[in-house]
Order: sequence, then structure tokens, then C-alpha cells
Amino acid sequence: MEDLKKLKSFSVGARPEFKSRQQGLAGMQKVYGLNNATFRQLALGVQYQALDSGKVDSADVFTTDAQLASGKYTVLRTRRASSASRTSRSSSTRTSSPSSAATSSWESSTRSTSS
Repeated sequence: MEDLKKLKSFSVGARPEFKSRQQGLAGMQKVYGLNNATFRQLALGVQYQALDSGKVDSADVFTTDAQLASGKYTVLRTRRASSASRTSRSSSTRTSSPSSAATSSWESSTRSTSS
């Protein structure tokens, strides 16, 4: 998650309530200072399609989603714990290389484009 701050900008796709929740974009902005994110509203169930098509760079997903087992996405974790974190949700980001995993409950899944 901390590496997202280094990007010039990135988009986050999720249901409307994710934008203002502390467990969502508002918490990511507060805890990590991620002021470089643009929110894009997505219907539930289209997160992976939006990632694959490039419509969004990241998306709110569940860590139990079967799509994560495909190897197409890499789960990112934060180096710090936060009261804004949840174990069952994650944000998903398309990157050119997989990120290193660290332990935490706030997770992000990234689409790996390098093989």
C-alpha cells in the first residue's frame, strides 16, 4: 500500500460507499496519505473485468475471491496495521511487476503484467 503513494496517480474502482468509508478510500487517504487516487464507481462483481480492461488501476475486492487464485493478480499488503483495516477486503491494483508482500490485514490485490 505504501508504494501506491509513490505513483503520480492511480484509479480505484469500487462500490459508491467505498469512497467515504474509513475501511475504504477515505481510510487509505488518512492512514497512507494516498491523495493521488481517483475514485471510479463500479458495480459489485465487475471489479476484475474493470482491472483486466484497464478501466481502473485498482479495485476493492475480497481476499476470498476465486479470481485471486488464478495467479493473474498479486495481493499487496501494508507494512503497518491500522484501525481502518479489514481482513476480508482488499484493493486491487494493476502493476507492471508484483509487489513484495508484507504482513497486515489491509490488503491490495494487483494484476501482474510481468511473467
